[in-house]
Amino acid sequence: MGGDEFLIYLPHPKDIQEIEECAKKLVAAIPGLVGPKIKVSPSIGIALYPQDGEDFTSLYHHVDKALYKVKDSGKNNYAFYK
Repeated sequence: MGGDEFLIYLPHPKDIQEIEECAKKLVAAIPGLVGPKIKVSPSIGIALYPQDGEDFTSLYHHVDKALYKVKDSGKNNYAFYK
């Protein structure tokens, strides 16, 4: 991970909607955490265990692919690995 990246682990989400709700809240909240003079556009990549990987390395690789899908499409959003 780079200096501007972090991981969030949701141990037992009920369903995809709960994950999406969390991602939407983060996209909305993160810009307000840094103040008005700094522009922040969060990009969130999401991978699911076990369908997207059964170990940290596989999941991280797929999260990274989803993350760059968001960055390439304009940032300030989230995407699932597919």
